[in-house]
Amino acid sequence: MKSKTVRNTAAAAVSAAAVLVTTKVIRKALKRRAKKKLRKEAKEMLRQTGRLAVEGIAEVGKSIAEKNSSYTDFQRDVSAIGSCSDVIYIVNVNDDTYAEYSSPFDNSETEIREDFFNKVQEHIMKVIFPEDRPKMCREFEKERFLSEVHEGEVYIMTYRVLIENVPVYFAVRAIRSISRPELIVIGITNIDASKRREALYEKNPAEAVAPETRDALTEVKNQFAYSSYEKSIDEQIDKGEAETFAVVFCDVNGLNAVNEQMGMNVGDAFLKNACSDICAKFKHSPVFRIGGDEFAVILRGEDYSSRKNLIRSLRGQMTRRLADGKASAACGAADFVPGTDKALGDVLSRSEEDMKENKEKMLKK
Repeated sequence: MKSKTVRNTAAAAVSAAAVLVTTKVIRKALKRRAKKKLRKEAKEMLRQTGRLAVEGIAEVGKSIAEKNSSYTDFQRDVSAIGSCSDVIYIVNVNDDTYAEYSSPFDNSETEIREDFFNKVQEHIMKVIFPEDRPKMCREFEKERFLSEVHEGEVYIMTYRVLIENVPVYFAVRAIRSISRPELIVIGITNIDASKRREALYEKNPAEAVAPETRDALTEVKNQFAYSSYEKSIDEQIDKGEAETFAVVFCDVNGLNAVNEQMGMNVGDAFLKNACSDICAKFKHSPVFRIGGDEFAVILRGEDYSSRKNLIRSLRGQMTRRLADGKASAACGAADFVPGTDKALGDVLSRSEEDMKENKEKMLKK
């Protein structure tokens, strides 16, 4: 009887141990399955969110989609960051999965990748300018990065990349979505032209833009500066002393529609991006913001000599940007004709008419 009891107790112990082991195995399996499911769901959410961010946002200047109710805070975040960026990333900080887009309007199938922050650290050590690596590594440590990038606020950092052994300036812009705090939008922009322009101004103070003549948004010369410049040239024309020059007139495509559909922040981003392209093309000429979405460039010297190639190149670039859904502008040009033109305004008017023809052709494509 006693032996039977011992056997039963031993069997019960073995059974209990088996149940315990089985339970642990099941729990581990369930945890693995749950993690796998979570990762799968996170990937799908990221993919769908990426699609959401690009759906319904039409090519600027062609047909801004009339879907006000479908625009979310997150869509506006993507548009605001992406409109100024060459590449954008949407990162899910819950599991570090991410998607890469060539523009905020890229709705192609995008591969969902993993381990964003570790891959960024590896990338930094390979391509970032050596002097900038320590700072970049610190800033892109996950915990530090998340503490710096806040909901609804744009975080900006500049750095240099070695391209053919030449350091080229880039900017990182990032924002954490208010409506989707697990998602961060990161934009990468080549700002080398504007940086070198700033350096040129520092070396040549006479060419610097004084604060009272600087447009606060775009940092080019403003309407007041243009009026002073116009007065000076008109005096030269009146005296028969004006040197040869040309005027380029640029008008940003679809800015009013962008402001109405996506908000002023996105509109400002479009405007600054288009202005940056204009400044980068005409490196040796003063650029003026003469209206809400209008810019004038006075070409002289080297830019005047190369004006036909520069204007052709700028128009081609702007046409491609329009097709990609990025900020763009229509551009026109006119040469000063001695004896015929009585004022700078005459040349500006012809360049504006030329711009209107260019805009019509762009929007028909």
